[in-house]
Amino acid sequence: MAELSKAMVAHGHEVNVLTIAPIASHPVYKFDFQEMRHVFAKVNIHRVAMGPVNRLTSRMLRVFARSEKDQDERTENYGASRPPTGAQRLSIVERLYNARKLVQPFLIPDANIDWIPLALLEARRVLNKERYDIVASFGYPHSTHAVAYLALRGKDISWVMMHAEGWGTSPGIEQLPRWSRRLHRILDCKFSHAASRIVVCGCAEGLLTRIPEAYGIDPGKLWLAQFAFADSAGLESPRVPQRIGLHLVFTGTFYPETGQDPRELFEAMKSCGRGDISLSILGRPNHLFEDYVKAQAIPHVEFLGWSSRDEALRHQRSAKVLLVYGHGGGQQIPTKLYEYFGACRPILCVGLDNEDLTARLVLRHNRGMVVPNLRERIKNALSSLAMMDANGTL
Repeated sequence: MAELSKAMVAHGHEVNVLTIAPIASHPVYKFDFQEMRHVFAKVNIHRVAMGPVNRLTSRMLRVFARSEKDQDERTENYGASRPPTGAQRLSIVERLYNARKLVQPFLIPDANIDWIPLALLEARRVLNKERYDIVASFGYPHSTHAVAYLALRGKDISWVMMHAEGWGTSPGIEQLPRWSRRLHRILDCKFSHAASRIVVCGCAEGLLTRIPEAYGIDPGKLWLAQFAFADSAGLESPRVPQRIGLHLVFTGTFYPETGQDPRELFEAMKSCGRGDISLSILGRPNHLFEDYVKAQAIPHVEFLGWSSRDEALRHQRSAKVLLVYGHGGGQQIPTKLYEYFGACRPILCVGLDNEDLTARLVLRHNRGMVVPNLRERIKNALSSLAMMDANGTL
């Protein structure tokens, strides 16, 4: 959206952006303020506080961090009865936050539903202040579409609904109960009919037919905007020192509910029995996989947690091989793939089905290997990559 805003301003348009006010201690949603360098000063940004659930979680994290510091100052040793440390408490809060999937079927359109009331008030205030020609909402999160739909009630303003991936037609929604899927699709259908245009961002051509077929919409209402952005400043930054052996790097988030489950990869690394294969994972903490690695004694896997975009780019450029998981159904391409191309490192892509657009791009541009998410196939790929690395042919 920063690049879109820059392009609009460069063509003489006035742009207002309504977005969240980031919270530094939030366990999931992080914000790299260095990215603000991409936004023109002429872009008017209206920030709205995150919802009460997100704010409460962040407050608990701050309290636990302070209590750890105070506890260390007061006590030297608790012995066997020592209470949980601050780090353990942080882990508990993060686990509780991640446990929101238990109530996820009720979070419609998504987990950011608690942001909608304040965002709607601010959107109405901005729209009433002066005249606008177009309102564009960008999802995910789909909550932005709900805010735009409600804010535009009774107003003669064109609405452009922008998708980075599908919503009601997305394979990821199949994990939800039938009643929840139905409500998601009812909302998506209603919003899709109300929007003046629907723009599919990326290379997910499948959405151009899937959405009209699902909701009875004129295909001419949909546009495909194929774009990617690479910041040359990040690509030119110093690398992290390269390791000996086959070092894989993954930057981003795993979504096991859509098939992006790295446990087959972990087991493949273990069964290889090689000490020269390692994996670094940068991104949102996922205790399901961290606990699995510890419980199964998977060797040479490290979770580095959230990092700034510049730091992620440095790790990508230092890798021997970059790891990416695709998306089934031909509806989405992870934006990290474009960063991976810019890093000029070989790619190991775990494809999910024959329609996986990520796998197609990797093969089309001869950027690496594609394997299904099966232990033996991944093991064979790792062995081949390690051999090429040892021979200097990687």
